[in-house]
Amino acid sequence: MIFFSITYLIYFLTKEADPTSFNNFVRLADAFLNGRLYLTADSPWLELVHLEGKHYVVPPPLPAILILPVIAIRGLSTNQTLISIFFGSVNVSLAYLVAKTLTQNRGVQIWSTIMFGFGTIHWWVATAGGVWTFSRHLGFHAVQIQIRSWFLSISFLINRHRDRGQDEMAPYSINNSLHSGQFMGRADDTKISVAWHLQT
Repeated sequence: MIFFSITYLIYFLTKEADPTSFNNFVRLADAFLNGRLYLTADSPWLELVHLEGKHYVVPPPLPAILILPVIAIRGLSTNQTLISIFFGSVNVSLAYLVAKTLTQNRGVQIWSTIMFGFGTIHWWVATAGGVWTFSRHLGFHAVQIQIRSWFLSISFLINRHRDRGQDEMAPYSINNSLHSGQFMGRADDTKISVAWHLQT
């Protein structure tokens, strides 16, 4: 929670003054709430596929699905940049949990999290808030959970190998594999290039 709060504050203070105009997912979420899979208005600056007078958002729809509750309240006036900052701050918190999974060294846990949140392109990606950057760090959000699940499963198997038989460990291993696979699928649902990278 500390990492989330500090990150959100810094990201908020360093964001661009105006909300992103590339708010494809806000528009798509509003379309979903109105029973449509497409946009009715063409915006030339957005990356859309035009077919029979309908305008379809190109990236996979998971980001729009995740923000449906906000759009239901705020509508098209929703600031996609602020939502991006929120999820970006969650990513930094997840980076800390991944670091805790990989090492017991407190200093490494803290400094690796700080480096991720404020020493990589993630800072800009989270504060830009556009369609491409928003979907990218939401994809990474799912990948981090997937990585943590992998290492928890591996750690469990190593620590329990001497004390338990293979049959006793199998359910835990299967559950973590399913959990990891689910989040790999969710990463695929955020950005097409993420799906390509995870499959190669």
